[in-house]
Amino acid sequence: MALKEEDVRYVAELAHLELTEEEVKKFLPQLDSILEYMQKLNELDTTQVEPMAQVAYPASANPSIRPD
Repeated sequence: MALKEEDVRYVAELAHLELTEEEVKKFLPQLDSILEYMQKLNELDTTQVEPMAQVAYPASANPSIRPD
């Protein structure tokens, strides 16, 4: 996937990030490689893979949720 600097700026805007020109140039190849990898993962046949369950307690029993 060939990204452009405008794409990086758009993603940064969605994340409410203010990037400098140097940061845009730095993150462009990084974001592009991440999206290329995701494209490869999308090509995998996962028809025989069981869906994963959410690993969490029910809300009332979840020890990570504080009462306040």
